[in-house]
Amino acid sequence: MPFLSETRYRFLPIPHKPLGFSLTKLFLFTTSLPSAEKFLINLLENRSKTERVLESVKAKLDAPCISEVLKRCVVDEPQLGLRFFIWSGLHPTYRHSSYMYSKACKLLGLEKNPSIVVDVISAYRDENNVVSVKMFKVVLNLCRAAKDEKLGL
Repeated sequence: MPFLSETRYRFLPIPHKPLGFSLTKLFLFTTSLPSAEKFLINLLENRSKTERVLESVKAKLDAPCISEVLKRCVVDEPQLGLRFFIWSGLHPTYRHSSYMYSKACKLLGLEKNPSIVVDVISAYRDENNVVSVKMFKVVLNLCRAAKDEKLGL
């Protein structure tokens, strides 16, 4: 008898819970890097406090993660991508290489749209964020990597 009661409970249907995915999250989960997904979700859901939100993300920050985030942001949100790039360059566990600066220039299209740099600096000023010397260093290195006369370097 105990055998019959065990099998009866094994075949009961499991209740289905609806998934709490938005279309944005579903689209973002197509990346191959889980750390990039975490950064993207937090960036897109909390656009007003970009740097504070990024500090709270517990994910590995490395070059493939950064390039994946830039690839996703460049289509609709290039300013958000540039802000992420600047923030990641200031992160204590990561530093951009010269290769990463040149890749970011290509991904963000700084040759075609150099005004994005000025727009991001203006956005920092409008939000009353302090633009530190280290932030300017990241921006200047990015402009130098672009090798464009419109960027002044």
